[in-house]
Amino acid sequence: MTITKGSLRIVYRKKIETISIILLILIAIASYGSLVVLADNMSEHAYKQFRSSIGDIALFGLFPENVSDYFLNYSEVKEAYPLYVWFGAINLEGDNIQLSLTDRRYTDRLTVFKLEGRYPRNSSEAIFYSAFTGGAQSGEESKVNIGDKVELIYSSPFGLPKKVNVTIVGVAQGFAHLGGMEYSLIVNESLIDDVLKGFVTGVGILLKDEYLDNIDDVAERVFNTVEDKEFFIFFKFVNKKERNPIVVLLESASKILTIPISIVLFLIPILVASAGSAMIIREVKIVATLKSMGATRFEIFKYYGLPWVFRGAIGIIFGSLLVPIFSEYIYREFLVRDSE
Repeated sequence: MTITKGSLRIVYRKKIETISIILLILIAIASYGSLVVLADNMSEHAYKQFRSSIGDIALFGLFPENVSDYFLNYSEVKEAYPLYVWFGAINLEGDNIQLSLTDRRYTDRLTVFKLEGRYPRNSSEAIFYSAFTGGAQSGEESKVNIGDKVELIYSSPFGLPKKVNVTIVGVAQGFAHLGGMEYSLIVNESLIDDVLKGFVTGVGILLKDEYLDNIDDVAERVFNTVEDKEFFIFFKFVNKKERNPIVVLLESASKILTIPISIVLFLIPILVASAGSAMIIREVKIVATLKSMGATRFEIFKYYGLPWVFRGAIGIIFGSLLVPIFSEYIYREFLVRDSE
């Protein structure tokens, strides 16, 4: 007991050393843990973003507007809905910006959609949308401003190219690349209907949660159905979390980012052990005195080792407690702030 009390006195007596070691361990644990949790949150967010916008199974091509009716009788299907997306370009100060065209029937499904301005009320108004993960980042100034007039050029699936003058009534940002494009023009439903003329360019199928493990079997039945109907299809997508391209990219990036902190975590025990060894060598007379008093090696180790164990435990405990706080703060303040 005397040895234990003596070791704890060292913790109290050497306050600066104690605080420094605790802070080092706390920062390393909190940083590493926050990055891991943050990466997991971002991966989950990307997966849910995909689910909300295109479902668990998506087909892209040219389909009749009632294409979703073919899948609503599946017992595994929670919802099936058409996707109204087309493509065009706008002329901005002599430069053509390639973009996708869509309307609220698509964007209302997005979990993150930051809008400044309002929705278009007729076919001569539009919203200019930029994806966060492209050239535009949250808070970055939009290429197009509210009130700008731009020339929209597009070709319908069954007609010649057309030019339409539209006024920008809103600018928006989000994580989704609408139609796979960095930029999009969100127009009034009447313009999209005029472009597609009774057709849609995709269908999203959302499964009931209890059937997600059977997604491959359901996807095979869906693909067989559209092939039997001889619809024109140019892309199929099955949204499995472990194969989602954005999720895979985020998880790979997080592993790279955690390497430096992993090295620091690996070095901490070495640094602490070195400092402890140096202290024992420095206090060799005290060690000799303890031996002369009959102290065993374990008791000497306890006298010098307990302070380091105690400091390390405090750093690990408080660092672990700060992980969810730090990760949530970074996630909300720097990644999705003002966009939910």
